[in-house]
Amino acid sequence: MENFNTANETHKIDLTGDIKRIKKFIENKRSLIIEKPLNSGPSMILTDIEKILKDEYIVILLNFEHLKSVYYNSEKEFCEEFMNQAIHYLMHSKLNFSMFTESEKDYIIKWNNPKINNFISLATHINEMCADREVALLIDGIDSRIEHKVFSIFLETLETMKALAKAGKGNMFHSMVFVFEYDDINSERIYYTPSDMEYSKENISLNIADIKQTLIEYKTINNINIDTADIARRIYDYTDGNPFLVTTVCLYIEKKLDNDWTPEGVTRAINLLLKDLIAGNDLYILFN
Repeated sequence: MENFNTANETHKIDLTGDIKRIKKFIENKRSLIIEKPLNSGPSMILTDIEKILKDEYIVILLNFEHLKSVYYNSEKEFCEEFMNQAIHYLMHSKLNFSMFTESEKDYIIKWNNPKINNFISLATHINEMCADREVALLIDGIDSRIEHKVFSIFLETLETMKALAKAGKGNMFHSMVFVFEYDDINSERIYYTPSDMEYSKENISLNIADIKQTLIEYKTINNINIDTADIARRIYDYTDGNPFLVTTVCLYIEKKLDNDWTPEGVTRAINLLLKDLIAGNDLYILFN
């Protein structure tokens, strides 16, 4: 069953055991978000994703499960840890360092750059390391209980880089997968970001066709009866195409209204959202 959840046009889909399908999402440059129980060890789905990607992509798998809070509070510390983990993973992606070609060795060594001390310089570094290469970034063990001030900036940096790369103005990871740990779920759950709905927070507004297309995907995967044209128009009329509001309304319909994809359901979702906003209640948003 697929669900909506996002501050970045992401909706959730249960794809456990369907790794080939996940690979197609990644091939289309869609980003994945996986939820898993807290302290449950490495994500098994992520391990499977790594296996299917490593023959076609340069895979970088990082694990933040035991990351100290300092790395979430300092850009410099975060950048250093990011590069250190990238190098460590790449160096151990083969049984022995001597098994790498000279070109591969040079690439691994170049990931270490002592001049990187903030996300601006890290973005430049990633741009260089992804030039003429298809690199997949996988990050496991992100603790949802930690206030990710620095990590949020990191995600915004990646989002900006992806928008620039899409416009032909730079290089970026081919695809990204993030695993968040929660203490209120019992199994892994997956999200994906439709590549045709990626946006820059500063200047993007969704049109009715954008919303309709996402509802069609949701309807098809879940085998749910939705008048996609009518519901897309109604959601647009209420939200004016604001990406945050569009996907939040969809999330409310799914989670709070038990998939009431009717005109009345849209109205009820809007009213509930307004009540939550006025009351200052937390919204069901992954990246806040």
